[in-house]
Parts: sequence; C-alpha cells; structure tokens
Amino acid sequence: MVVLPGCLQYFAIHGSLFMKKSLIASGLALALASSGALALPLSVNGVVIGDVDVTTFTFTNNTLKLETTGGTLGVIDGDPGDGGDPDDGGDPDDGGDPDDGGDPDDGGDPDDGGDPGDGGDPGNGGGCADTSTVTCASPFNWTKGESNTVQTIPKGKTVSTPFTTTGSSNYYGEISFEAHSTATPATDIWISATPGGSALAGRQCSVLGKGMMYEIRWAQMSAAGRCPLATNTTYYFNIKHSSSTQAASTTYRTRTSR
Repeated sequence: MVVLPGCLQYFAIHGSLFMKKSLIASGLALALASSGALALPLSVNGVVIGDVDVTTFTFTNNTLKLETTGGTLGVIDGDPGDGGDPDDGGDPDDGGDPDDGGDPDDGGDPDDGGDPGDGGDPGNGGGCADTSTVTCASPFNWTKGESNTVQTIPKGKTVSTPFTTTGSSNYYGEISFEAHSTATPATDIWISATPGGSALAGRQCSVLGKGMMYEIRWAQMSAAGRCPLATNTTYYFNIKHSSSTQAASTTYRTRTSR
C-alpha cells in the first residue's frame, strides 16, 4: 500500500474513488507544474521509505500511476464505487439488537392472568374437598332447574353440593326429594356456608329425619317460610342419612326456581 501525504490522504479517505483520484491528480498537476518534480514522503505497507521525487503521473481508465526518476512509484486503482471501507457507514447492527424491543415474553407470562384452576375444580365446585365424612358433588347450575335426578346417599357420609346464587334479590325456589322405592330411610338436608357445615340460621334452612318426601324452600331475599340467601354468594346443599349406620340408598331430586 502506498501512503500519500496528509492532504492527499484526506481526499483518499473521503468521497468516491473517482473524486479521490481527480483531486489527487489535480493536486499533483499543480505541484509538478510549478516545480517540475514533487517530493513526497513515502511508506510502503507501514515501512517508511523516505521522501521521493515524483516527476510524472498518468490518470487513465480510472487508474492513477506515479513515476519517479527511478521508475514507477505506485498505482492507486479500484472500483469507482469504493468510497471507503464498506463498514464506514456503520455496523449494520448499530441500529440496535433486533431483540432490543424487548423479550417477547416481557408482556408477561401467559399464565399471569391466573391459573385456570383458580376458580376451583369444576368437578367439586371450588372450595369443596372430599374428607372422611364429606363427599363433594358437582355444583348445581343455579339458573336452571332439574327434575327427578337420581341422588345417591352413601353410608356414613354427607354429600355436599356447591351452588352460587345470582345477583337478583327477587329470585326463589325449592329443592325437593321423593323416594321411588319402598326403602325410605330417615334423611337430613340443610344449606350451609361450608361443605357439610352447620345449617344457616333460619327455620327453613334445614329439614331433619324425613323419609318419603321433603324439601327446602329458599329465597334470595328475606321471605316468610323460606331459607334466606344472599345474592352472589356460594353455599353448599347437604344431604345425609340420619343414622350413620344406614346402608347407601337413592332418592330423586327436583329443583325449581322463578
């Protein structure tokens, strides 16, 4: 590599190669016209050679050739588009790491909205969990009735069914049972705030020791002859044999509301 004097190096670094060579050629022409020779400090591949006298130069076909009294000094050549190191415009990555917009997960873990199970296992109605004395049943759909659904009462255990009241303060109905066989064991039914827990206050919130036909009448308000329930609240409907030694039996359940 031939290193030119400082002013010519500036032109060699900035602008297109065609402009570089034109400017170098113009500078050399002026210097040679006034003195007949031009003394240039020269280094080749980093090794300082010293000052040399440039006597002639040619600039054809995009090539600049320098000559001294001893022969050709060097040639500056290249693609006219070479305006410098292709990286001089900056590292193409300088605009930023494509990931700088943020980790795609930064919007939050897709589970941050809550574990889908947080509302409770749909099979046992949320806070209801089986114990040695309580079996949890699937929740009632409190907005829909049912007719003659088979209800099995196991030996020595309470069946507890969750339900959640609606937002209406003018909603009421009944949960009734009827034996469809000759076996009519005494049975207890009640509504509680916890699975298998104590009955809610109110005479109509529990019925004890009945066998053939029995029911609980409820209302999402204070009403005479009905178990009062708060709106938008989860309760548990419980049923068990009055005697813990009674063998398992079945009855038929009907629910109505209006």
